[in-house]
Amino acid sequence: MDVAEQPAPPLSSDPVPSSSSIPSGSALQRLPASTLAPSSSPGRRVDATASPYYQEIFANLKQVFGLHTFNTNQLEVITAALEGKDAFVLMPTGGGKSLCYQLPAVCEVGRTKGVTFVICPLLALMKDQVTSLEKKNIDVLWMSSARSKDDLALVRRRLTSQDPQSLPKLVYLTAERLKESADLRDNILPRLYESGQLARFVIDEAHVINSWGRGFRAAYAHLDILRKNFPNVPIMALTATAAKEARANITQILRLKEDHAFFTQPFNRPNLYYEVRPKTKTWLDDVASFIRARHAGASGIVYCNSRDRCEETAMALRQQYKIKAQHFHAGLAENDKNRTQTAWQEGRCDVIVATIAFGMGINKPDVRFVIHTGLPKSLEAYYQETGRAGRDGQNSDCIFFYCVRDVQCTLMQIRESTDVDADEIKRQEEDLYRVVEYCENDVDCRRVQTLTFFGDEFHQRDCNRGCNNCVDELDTYQEDLTSVAIQLMKMVEAKCRDKGDVTQAQCIQAFRGSRAQDIVARGWTSIPHFGAGKGLSPKKVARLFSNMLSAGAFEMYVAGNSSGYSNTYIRVSETMSLFVHPTQ
Repeated sequence: MDVAEQPAPPLSSDPVPSSSSIPSGSALQRLPASTLAPSSSPGRRVDATASPYYQEIFANLKQVFGLHTFNTNQLEVITAALEGKDAFVLMPTGGGKSLCYQLPAVCEVGRTKGVTFVICPLLALMKDQVTSLEKKNIDVLWMSSARSKDDLALVRRRLTSQDPQSLPKLVYLTAERLKESADLRDNILPRLYESGQLARFVIDEAHVINSWGRGFRAAYAHLDILRKNFPNVPIMALTATAAKEARANITQILRLKEDHAFFTQPFNRPNLYYEVRPKTKTWLDDVASFIRARHAGASGIVYCNSRDRCEETAMALRQQYKIKAQHFHAGLAENDKNRTQTAWQEGRCDVIVATIAFGMGINKPDVRFVIHTGLPKSLEAYYQETGRAGRDGQNSDCIFFYCVRDVQCTLMQIRESTDVDADEIKRQEEDLYRVVEYCENDVDCRRVQTLTFFGDEFHQRDCNRGCNNCVDELDTYQEDLTSVAIQLMKMVEAKCRDKGDVTQAQCIQAFRGSRAQDIVARGWTSIPHFGAGKGLSPKKVARLFSNMLSAGAFEMYVAGNSSGYSNTYIRVSETMSLFVHPTQ
């Protein structure tokens, strides 16, 4: 039976130390918190050890969870939960987010009583959490379409019991289950609410609201019903990564109260090394060479952007390079996914070659490398995916193989989407351009680039040569290329008016004055400003072009070519076209 039917055992009567009786350096030890709680009074630090709930919190930490210390902010989050506050928790991967809501669920003290409902994005993650709690004798249920009718009937009986002692401590479910089950939404939850037995709602991996919730996981956009239908039930949102805009979107959708507690801490992972490498035609050789030279026999993840590419790459790593690799993607049968993941977790498989379907909730501490062979959806996604490396604190590598062709392919996929509106397409493009800026910038510290995006203040001197830009230590200088950029825009504008569709590669070649056969045949040599950038290196022109693309001076579009296939082309954006031709 998947459901733990016995309630958690009563806490023992062992004496619990008060905050004043715990000597320094023993029992409870915590790193300094970076807590803003509540958010209406930013910067105010809260001494959670002075809370009336502290003794029971500490007792449960030891006796139920077998722990003796809290990670940064865990105690403060747990205290806020027992005080009945809404909470937004930003906690790095491996920081112990689950304890923040699991421990309050087993406490008898606090302003709210009853069942904690946890919205979880993935079935595999849900099962892992439930199994872990069952091993601790914590009364937990889970609801999913993967369960039998008999199991779901048992869950319903438990949740509609008139005896509060028969209720579970936690219930895990997906956002889709909440949206689609009228019985749960309109019957079970209201009954618990009216009887005062609905303790809190928890949104685990809350960044999903801001990404999948805008697209194919549309159920996440409907989580506002939690506040609408149950206004007095606290809501806790937890994630390892969310930039300022994403936090605002999540807060708005969940309708967190204005005085909600907000917890954050530095995003920097000092043991991770970040590097961007050019993705060439021999990229597979490069990936295999890196693994064999730096991490032979070690555990790692290689991310690809399609299921076919995952399977092809894993097969090549096995057959050509004798690396123990397996593929993982959403199209696999559940048994195959479980078998592959278990083999990797147990060390019988070294490398997982996966799409983004793999990784969320994975807690394997000794992942020594994460390699991206395609573009992540956003900088947030990149941070989340690379964060699966080095959770044990040991040095680990995050290598990004980048090429412009991948940008063009990804843009094409975004713009050909039929299930999202124009605003969503624009947001996805902006997310992608931030990734492009990160990859194209071969000067600024990669940590500074990423952490600044998340709102962290970080100085390059603190990187300690932890990225390839800081290792290279190139001499840098500022150069005003405004006049050059204007010439480049005028050349592209003139060519588009002359012959229509042009590619980025053609534009760069023509601007540098190339007289390659293809450039001459397409009539570039007669276009105004042809060769205006001949004194610039190919790398400088390419970077200028990418910066202008990211800034909105140029825009990409997809159109059919003469061979009948779709291709990605470049044109001057409407705004910049007016700038280039102000009299229009």
